[in-house]
Amino acid sequence: MLIRSLLLAAFLVGPAAMAQAQSLEVTGGLALTSNYVWRGTTLSDDKPAFQAYVEAEASGAYAGLWISTMDDGTDTVEADIYLGYRNELANGFNYDLGYIRYIFNNSGNCCGEFALSVGYALSDTANLRAKLAYDPSFKINILEVAGDYALSDAFGLSATLGKVQSGSAYGDFGVTYALSEKTAFDLRYHDANDDKGRLVLGLMFDTTILSR
Repeated sequence: MLIRSLLLAAFLVGPAAMAQAQSLEVTGGLALTSNYVWRGTTLSDDKPAFQAYVEAEASGAYAGLWISTMDDGTDTVEADIYLGYRNELANGFNYDLGYIRYIFNNSGNCCGEFALSVGYALSDTANLRAKLAYDPSFKINILEVAGDYALSDAFGLSATLGKVQSGSAYGDFGVTYALSEKTAFDLRYHDANDDKGRLVLGLMFDTTILSR
């Protein structure tokens, strides 16, 4: 709930900020991951998960749907509906203001989060991001800082550190390898202060469905 996992963050945790589009663009993607880990905790009982998304954007405004299989003892499917506005500013700054709603097949319409993300491009190959999210149902704040660095056209490094108010601290670090413009592998280590560390491998595919 990118957002939620790398599927949202890398194209498998909220969507990355991008240049403001002047026309309608619809994108979609699929991912197969060895473990669905969110904020340092497995939501698939340390088993593989299948994930997919579709998103429409026009002039910086966007809306999308993200779906994942899961296994937390109660639910087996999660569907996240999200919307927001993103834009790039001068001098390498960008921002993303959005809302995401979490819906589960058995638990139902659970809760949601408002989030403000601010990013800065240090160079053509390095970016930093800070995100503050607020869950009004549970009245908690979540703070994250993240960064990514492109080693080459194919290899990239990225990391995230986060803290849930009165809850866990978590983080991840990984490397992404682009097989093509549409397909990539991601190998990532997740950890949290209240759970064990996990190494997760994901295969991701995304493409432009419509652009006009």
